[in-house]
Amino acid sequence: MKDSDKVLMDRLNTLIELNFDNPAFGNEDICRELGVSRSHLYRVVKEHTQLSTSLYIRHIKLIKAKEWLRSPDMKIAEIAYKLGIDSPQNFSKYFTKEFGLTPTDYRKNHAAVPVAEQAVVPETVEEPVLPPASNRKVTTTRKYLYMGLGLLCLLALGLTAFLLKTKMKSEPGFSENSIAIMPFKNMGSAESDFFSDGLMQQIHSSLGIIPKLKIISTTSSNKYKNSDKLIPQIAKELHVNYIMEGSVLLMNNKIRITLNLINAEDDLSVWTRKYDGEAKDVLAFMTTVSKEVADELDQKLTEATSERLNKVPTKNPEAYREYLQGRELIGSRTKEELEAGLKKFTNAIELDPDFAMAYAYRSTAWYLLGDGGFLDEATQYKMSERDALTAIRLDGTNGLAYANLANIYRDQKKWDPAKTAYEIALKYSPNDAIINYWYGIQLKTLGEMKEAVKYNARAVELDPLFHVINCGYIWTLIYSGELELAKKKLDEGEVLFNDSFVYYWVKGLYYVAKKDYKNAIVNLELSSKMNTRVKVVKYYLAFCKARNGRQDETLAFINSLPATPDNDISRSIAYAGLRDKKQSLYYLQKAADRNVIPMDLKVFPFLDILEGDPQYEAILRKFGL
Repeated sequence: MKDSDKVLMDRLNTLIELNFDNPAFGNEDICRELGVSRSHLYRVVKEHTQLSTSLYIRHIKLIKAKEWLRSPDMKIAEIAYKLGIDSPQNFSKYFTKEFGLTPTDYRKNHAAVPVAEQAVVPETVEEPVLPPASNRKVTTTRKYLYMGLGLLCLLALGLTAFLLKTKMKSEPGFSENSIAIMPFKNMGSAESDFFSDGLMQQIHSSLGIIPKLKIISTTSSNKYKNSDKLIPQIAKELHVNYIMEGSVLLMNNKIRITLNLINAEDDLSVWTRKYDGEAKDVLAFMTTVSKEVADELDQKLTEATSERLNKVPTKNPEAYREYLQGRELIGSRTKEELEAGLKKFTNAIELDPDFAMAYAYRSTAWYLLGDGGFLDEATQYKMSERDALTAIRLDGTNGLAYANLANIYRDQKKWDPAKTAYEIALKYSPNDAIINYWYGIQLKTLGEMKEAVKYNARAVELDPLFHVINCGYIWTLIYSGELELAKKKLDEGEVLFNDSFVYYWVKGLYYVAKKDYKNAIVNLELSSKMNTRVKVVKYYLAFCKARNGRQDETLAFINSLPATPDNDISRSIAYAGLRDKKQSLYYLQKAADRNVIPMDLKVFPFLDILEGDPQYEAILRKFGL
């Protein structure tokens, strides 16, 4: 080999290794970095490897994969992601073609120790019996966390190792084109509402994987269901330049769909499609629609994105029907409807055991049952984790499944694995407003306020009419000290969100930050009156009353609390309002000993008297803050 060719190949190998995780890094980037033409690069690589440049890049990645497969701590989906290969399925295909056996078989023969991954999804898992409302217990017993959380920790280690190598690249900016999908009109019976909504959601989900396309969350676009507003006005309110409308008629197993893409500036249709046929074929039609809309909006699709758009969630129409009904049911978050939704997802999975999204949403349902206090914490995590991991095994690009795992990690205060899982979720679902919002909350908890503001702002851009996301953004602004912008957003949201208890809760926090406790009390009392079940607002009020000279009321609040551990945080905050540092720290320590701390402890304004205290700092360190 000529010296010049050897130098070129060495530099090429280094470039490939530095860009393992970047699927967009291709021949043009390499030629630019190496300062050679495509033809020269191709000639040198072909002469010395008998491979094209693209195949040589893949070959180097697969050699690296063999090394990583020997580690028991890395899942196959993580290795594919770490190598910039768009899906575990393609990774397995390429690996088998290269080495004559699957990654799983290679791992069985070469792993240093038995691999936990092969036991991630049990063939049969006994479904727990949901407890009646009167027996709701929250426990963290080791018994129920079982070996599944061990597997979760293995995934955490793999994800954390990946994150140390490659932090999330700077988020792509939105292109100049953006779209909102209006609720599809159901032209059939009321019973088929869920189906028209589901098809609208399917197109939204498909377009949502395109990184640079701004697509408004259905939470916001659903506000315009049956609205008389004109298209240009809706587009202006949602800050988009395209609107999609649709109608669906479902009769027996026949379906008719009409879709219309409208340029909002001139209110003219630029694209229409109609479908008449069997319900079983409609999902394939929807994938075609998504690609055509992307093309119309000038979105250049990568091969990986195009392949994802070609996938249908299931080929079983009955499974899809059960799944859609389940999604509709869990939206209310009541115990009865969450349990009913859980059964619907189970039905969908029984009809199609490879239905990844049904597993992902069943994971969500388990999590919400625990979050609402309807299921013990250990079972919540065990079942939610199991279904999330199954979804990832079936579809390594399932953003919701990764987000569910991230929520579990966050609840368990495993901050680094949670952060990594959120980032992977956003790689695959960049336009998911709620995942952007959740990630912002995680960053706020860690005190990374600049990043938290950025992701919460992105969530608002994607879901501008959802009060929770908007108020969460304002909350983050307040804790980051951006009070002027927070006030501006509060004023803008007064008309839109004045029927939300969360709005007045956050407005109260704004006045706490301003040390205007009188106005803080007014807003927090209104929030508490609108929703009497929220315990946090009550102890915020006790704090503010103490700081406003109403110490007797705060002491009365403390004395009214039952002497149970679940009131330790309430007592700690109330005593902080009274500036009783000793009692505040005593009850905070009691809570910390039970692995409980206030949300956002690191940036919390209600424990200001404890800042700098060695015992308080030790509590922060205990929880990795």
